[in-house]
Amino acid sequence: MQQPRDRVRIRFVPAISTILAAASLLLGFMPVAAQACNWTGTWRRIEGTGTAVVTLTQTGNQVTGDDGFGDQVSGMVSGNRFTGRWTHGSDGGALDLTMESSCNRLSGTFGWPPPRPAEPFNATRLSGAPAAPTAAPAAPTSAPPPVPAPTPAPPAPAPPAPPPVSELGPLNVDAYCQSFNYTLDIGGVLLDLYPYDGAVADGSTVYCAAFNVFESGIDVYSDPLDLREACLWQYGQTAGVRQDGANPPSWSCTRP
Repeated sequence: MQQPRDRVRIRFVPAISTILAAASLLLGFMPVAAQACNWTGTWRRIEGTGTAVVTLTQTGNQVTGDDGFGDQVSGMVSGNRFTGRWTHGSDGGALDLTMESSCNRLSGTFGWPPPRPAEPFNATRLSGAPAAPTAAPAAPTSAPPPVPAPTPAPPAPAPPAPPPVSELGPLNVDAYCQSFNYTLDIGGVLLDLYPYDGAVADGSTVYCAAFNVFESGIDVYSDPLDLREACLWQYGQTAGVRQDGANPPSWSCTRP
């Protein structure tokens, strides 16, 4: 965790487009292996102070399901990006989501009918196979020789004692910022970019930051972070946040 340096501060939204454009010019058409993710499964979604379980089913490049708040979802997948719509009675809006290369986190926008602006959509996988299924190997033409029974493994050591009931553990905000992923389409080749070096704290407000972008002397900062989402990313469950120290700043995730 670092303190903001005396450099130019640029807001997240215009700055990230600059990072992606510069990366496209520098990297050109360098081949990148893209992983096909499977959207089928259940996902934990946070909206404001509430949470819901999203259920999705992928068939080919079609995805359908329920967003956890009674809205029906349908659309198409291209690479690790989903574009489609949600409907609820006569209401509806656009959905634009991107899955991280780990296949375990979704982020994007949930559109509302005008004039209400779109809102962030974030979800973490609860169940379902992360990667797309692969074809089963062909059956052998003859029975394979018998395989000797494996030697039993020694018993596993006892797990460490759990933390106190009221606490999940310390929050690693730097790792949370470094996990942010943006997919860049360069001539049909999907390139995963991880723009942030870590986190910075300005009083009680925390940002993700990219330092000295392309040796320009400019630091780029995100919008202020919701540390409850960082706890959900790290521990896989909804949690409260407690600040433990101010110099250096540190936080812990607590059970609600």
